[in-house]
Amino acid sequence: MYLRTILFSLAWLMSCGPAMSEDNYGCTVLLCLANPKGPMEALGCAPPIQQLYRDLAAFKPFPSCSMSGGAYAEHGSNYYDQCPDSTTALGPGDKGIQGTSPSNITGNAFVTGIGAGDGLQPSMENALGNKICVEGYVGVTMITTGHGDGVDSFPVNVYQRIVTMAPLSSPRFIDVFINNKKYRRVRW
Repeated sequence: MYLRTILFSLAWLMSCGPAMSEDNYGCTVLLCLANPKGPMEALGCAPPIQQLYRDLAAFKPFPSCSMSGGAYAEHGSNYYDQCPDSTTALGPGDKGIQGTSPSNITGNAFVTGIGAGDGLQPSMENALGNKICVEGYVGVTMITTGHGDGVDSFPVNVYQRIVTMAPLSSPRFIDVFINNKKYRRVRW
């Protein structure tokens, strides 16, 4: 039902022709971004979406749509997507290991968090690391690394699930909200 409404609204806005008002441009962009098949997949969406990308790259504000109701879009920058549902980002420097209890950990292959990844940028010296998302805290275990005089022990949090997310090639995104709830993220 909702997809039909999007497609009908999109067809109506596309029939307005090339001399669209700023409000029609904003509404067209919002409808195109909401298309589950992709923002440039519907007939007539490629030109306004390409213009949107040029405008945002030139630091112009996101276009408005007075008819949008509880639908809107926000753009931002982060090389990482949000953690999957029910998981949270492991804090910067925090260590984690996967297991069902602190006493049944085998090995010492732990991960170190970077947080949500906000503000992180690759540099010539350092590539971006993986974002770590965790779920189901079950306790703390001690990990020992090194050998001989270089032995080090430290506490590591144990989680039922650990998800590793590699950085994406572009930090630019647009989040589309419908009925004030996040509907989808579009990368550009």
